[in-house]
Amino acid sequence: MNHSKKAVVQKSIGMIFLVAGTGKLLLPLAGGAIPTFQLVLEAIGLPQPALMALAICLMEVTGGIALIKNRYRKSASLVLGSILLGALTTFSIPSTLSTPLVVQGLELGREFFRIPLEGGLLCALVWINRKIDLVSYSEWKIGWLRLISDTGRPSLFQSRQTNPCRTTCGSNSQPAVE
Repeated sequence: MNHSKKAVVQKSIGMIFLVAGTGKLLLPLAGGAIPTFQLVLEAIGLPQPALMALAICLMEVTGGIALIKNRYRKSASLVLGSILLGALTTFSIPSTLSTPLVVQGLELGREFFRIPLEGGLLCALVWINRKIDLVSYSEWKIGWLRLISDTGRPSLFQSRQTNPCRTTCGSNSQPAVE
């Protein structure tokens, strides 16, 4: 069941990045009414804004496709997570919490949904790449504790009456401290 949840979340994240990257690539076709991604990166102050805009858009599109097709998930998540961290630190947090960015007379920022959205996407990217689910981790921990108790070492599941220190140290004495 957890695998199907992860697959749905992974494909959803892939769709979000595919649409976002494609939209940024197609934005220059809008005719100049809306500032392009290149102009936004230029206003932020990134070097080589045209090259950076193209590279980021292509990484978003290919990373989104990789997540949708379940190929190179970890690499795609690392790249997309880096893009999200860059977006949070250079645009979303500064333009939301302080001065909005003005590009072509249009004020960008003050969009309070951006920070939780991008933070949630970042958390979801980490979640789909976990090696161990919480359920399987619990089962692993119980199995490990049983293995330890089978080797003669005290287990967390043993009660106070079966504490090995009471039988070796005497019934009235305090448990020995190692």
